[in-house]
Amino acid sequence: MRILKCVQLDILKSNGIFKFLPFFMALSLVLSFMATDKPMYWGILYMIFGGMAVVSTPFFSANNISEIFVNMLPASVADRVFGRYLFGVLVLAATAVMGVAVELIRMTVSGIYAMEGVGVFTGIVFGVALILTSLEFLILYFVKIKNGSLLSLVRMVPASIVFFGISALMETSGDGTWIAELAQWIAGHLTILALAALAAGVLLTVICAAASWLHEKEKY
Repeated sequence: MRILKCVQLDILKSNGIFKFLPFFMALSLVLSFMATDKPMYWGILYMIFGGMAVVSTPFFSANNISEIFVNMLPASVADRVFGRYLFGVLVLAATAVMGVAVELIRMTVSGIYAMEGVGVFTGIVFGVALILTSLEFLILYFVKIKNGSLLSLVRMVPASIVFFGISALMETSGDGTWIAELAQWIAGHLTILALAALAAGVLLTVICAAASWLHEKEKY
């Protein structure tokens, strides 16, 4: 399929990601061992945070020459746009799997196994990451940002929301605040929230990809 060819092209344009992620995985493993006072599954959150920080790389690696070359390829606007979103999904999925691997290594070394919550936690974080990444891609398609500082902000804000927001909920104690009450409610509905987050993430990804395609095809 031509969409997969476009995904391969984005992978070539973003080869630095695949040098960064193994390093970040090692860093996540070290931090997971160091964070003895942190809740379980910290490595998963680290890895998805790292994936979100670099997932938009194809947008920033483009220049006038590469764009002309891409436009000459036998692929439609829809192929390129949906391929870009599929690339994002695959990067996030890869970092989620790497995060689970980090947790398995940590559990094996520590001798403490708590696998029953890994899938649910990963589903929630991955689903939220999909939602924010699809919105980030939508912004990058609709708004051509040239200011370097603003570009960095757009890249880091979604990742920071996921990392610090979920971190705050994970570390909240039962102190009676609204955040603690929210964390307790979430803890009681984890499976439903995981399914809802995944469904919302997939749906919004498709919607944002379609909106981006309609926007982009007007240029040609």
